[in-house]
Amino acid sequence: MYAKLKRNVKHILSSIIKVSLSIVILYVICSKFGVNLSDFKHQIDNSYYCILAVFTPIIVTTTLSSNRWKSFLSMVGVKEKSTFLYRLILISSFWGLILPSSQGYDVLRIYNIEKRHPEARGKVGSTVFVERILGLICLAFIAAVAWLFVNVNVSFLPIVILVVIVAFVLWIILSRWWYMHIQQWISLIKIQPKAVGYLSKLYEGLHTFPFNKSLLLSIVLILMLQLSNILVVYFLFEACGCHINFIYHLCYQPLISVITMIPITFGGIGLREGAFVYFYKQLGLPGDIIIAVSLMYYVVITLIPAFLGGILYLTDTINGIKSE
Repeated sequence: MYAKLKRNVKHILSSIIKVSLSIVILYVICSKFGVNLSDFKHQIDNSYYCILAVFTPIIVTTTLSSNRWKSFLSMVGVKEKSTFLYRLILISSFWGLILPSSQGYDVLRIYNIEKRHPEARGKVGSTVFVERILGLICLAFIAAVAWLFVNVNVSFLPIVILVVIVAFVLWIILSRWWYMHIQQWISLIKIQPKAVGYLSKLYEGLHTFPFNKSLLLSIVLILMLQLSNILVVYFLFEACGCHINFIYHLCYQPLISVITMIPITFGGIGLREGAFVYFYKQLGLPGDIIIAVSLMYYVVITLIPAFLGGILYLTDTINGIKSE
């Protein structure tokens, strides 16, 4: 009982710290550039691009994501309809808002899909991690290629760091030496045997994942998905009257996405805005426009899909009550 209470207190304190840090960073950035959040509606110059930005994540990105996930699940012998996965992604986005991390919804996806397929625990969960790993590879590839064509003085160091991180993660997952040693280290953990057992299954699922099956199709889907997210940023800047060569978005957005994954703020808020300002100020854009686009991007990519997921969850709950 005491241990459970202690864990809950730690979780609450961690969440409070992350939310506070997000607010502080956002306040500092807004104060520095004299940004008034109530003036954001006046930043919109072209509503047509704004509409495109709103519907791209819902229609294009989530559809690509569901088909990509379906492909990975089929590789481990699990059959699911893309329409079901589409709903599951949106519902997980809704519940993921309660977790103080930009990748919180991945945890919910793993929970929901493994609840549906308990016989394949670890294997189905590993598909979410594989998506993230291949997503990082695609982001590194996009950023490295785009960097060759940008005309401003963009440091290559962040891209090198991204490539090194991706290579290291792949080495840990695929290396037989790492697999044997990590499994041995996991077996030495004597607390929480169920959690430790699941962790072992999850890592085994990652190590034995059949990357050679339909890998090309999966990478194409992931590239298209990453490009659709970058396209949203392009639409938002166009909506604010900022006409930026698309190549700069291809260079900057992969780096911003990775920075946002660092789990020190709530939903990446603050980190995202700081990264947006750092990169896009190099193009001479006004700070208030950059911050407005960054916050609108969070709303479009995260909050609107989560809102739709909440509606779907509520509908499923009501239908479940009626059927009882």
